[in-house]
Amino acid sequence: MGIAASASNVAIGRITGLDPARPLFEFPKRSDSLSLDRSDANFVDVIHSCGGILGVQKPTGHVDFYPNSGGAPQPGCDSIFYLIEACSHSRSHRYFAESITNPTAFPACHNDNWNSFLTGKECSHQTSMGENVDHQATGQYYLKTNSKQPYGMTKV
Repeated sequence: MGIAASASNVAIGRITGLDPARPLFEFPKRSDSLSLDRSDANFVDVIHSCGGILGVQKPTGHVDFYPNSGGAPQPGCDSIFYLIEACSHSRSHRYFAESITNPTAFPACHNDNWNSFLTGKECSHQTSMGENVDHQATGQYYLKTNSKQPYGMTKV
């Protein structure tokens, strides 16, 4: 999406990065104009689910979500077979799809990092990860998910 946005002459309203790729973008390093970042649309939200392996770990959007720390393995993807099958990398699109049918499934807390989130540091702002994210939100958000469907911790 970063490449498409850079090549576009049209203002793009929103881009949701579903675990933006690390191979061939971050490693080896390519031009920043080819990678997804907050300049690519009026609002860029990113769901990191395999950061540091198949997806980028660093924040790249207006708002970046780090379910279960944003890295591999995601809950339910904890065998070597699932690592090879890119289970954690594909969780981002599963989470997003579920957020369409259950808008409140993924409440996320603005926090400095995963450890602060886990230790219960005060949540200064909360928004939903996925389709119904608050477009005024900025920064890094953390949340936990279930290991199988439904992945969201809250029900409709």
